Amino acid sequence: MRQIPDNLLTFFFLLTVAVTGTYCKKDKSEPLPRPTDHWETVTSGRERNIGAANWSFAINDRAFFGSKDGDLHIYDYSRKDWIGTFSYPNGFEPRWSCAVAVYNNKAYIGNGRYGTGQFLRDWWEFDPEASNPWRKLPDCPVAGADGTAFIYNGKLYNALQIDERSGNETIQKRVYVLDLGSEKWDNNFAQLSVNCGSSGFSFLLDSKLYFGTGYNNSVPGSVFTRDCAVYDPSNNQTASIAQFPVEMQRAENAITFTRNGKGYVLGKNKELFAYDPATNQWSEMNKVPDAGTQGPITYLHRFQDKVFGFTTKGHLYE
Repeated sequence: MRQIPDNLLTFFFLLTVAVTGTYCKKDKSEPLPRPTDHWETVTSGRERNIGAANWSFAINDRAFFGSKDGDLHIYDYSRKDWIGTFSYPNGFEPRWSCAVAVYNNKAYIGNGRYGTGQFLRDWWEFDPEASNPWRKLPDCPVAGADGTAFIYNGKLYNALQIDERSGNETIQKRVYVLDLGSEKWDNNFAQLSVNCGSSGFSFLLDSKLYFGTGYNNSVPGSVFTRDCAVYDPSNNQTASIAQFPVEMQRAENAITFTRNGKGYVLGKNKELFAYDPATNQWSEMNKVPDAGTQGPITYLHRFQDKVFGFTTKGHLYE
């Protein structure tokens, strides 16, 4: 792991979420309620150009960020600073839009795009405390990207991918499952019965996968959908939930986090929406402040009772 010298200060924003009610838009003419969250500015840390590879994860008090330059960048929450990098192993293609899951202080990384956009199918285990942190796992049955992964009952679930068939990128409805004990992929594939498009949002809450607002590839022109759904791995059932409260083109590859039993979706235009599964309703929060020259927010991670937003230049919102 390489250490880096001290250099620039970076900027934080403190997000205090104080939601006093819920909201589900029933008519486009209805005004959105006034949000009650707010942002405050603090200063700490250093700058790091982490780019926009669109994959990252957190283990204990550190966040790790994939890049296209062959390094895994590390941010230490306890030090409030960038501390170094891990190099990719031999055979690991620098990639973007891959799937990542964390389990027992290890990260599982696979699929994604490389080169000029070709799909990958390989999977890797990453243990930051091991002398040899990278370990190759069996390849996924199909190559793909823009998916999401999570762990349930000792198994890795890999879903919501797009792949290429007959020259066209297509939504993959199958859920691929890797048993982490036997390290074998299950040949009995579950199916997502609700089509919410590809490259939308996804978050895991109470061992269920919530997703939606992606490209609807079944419609000419690949228009966005407002549809959302939840997948329960305990019974392999998929059910529709409340539609996203606004028209799309703002939640494509959206950044998400969960807090206090709710899922939060940050769209491309800095809109922040919260979903409450208890009421099946969406509510709109205040927009994220404009980062200006600091780069767009590309990653969100929780640490203790705070949410950290990282920009492509390594600046932080807190």
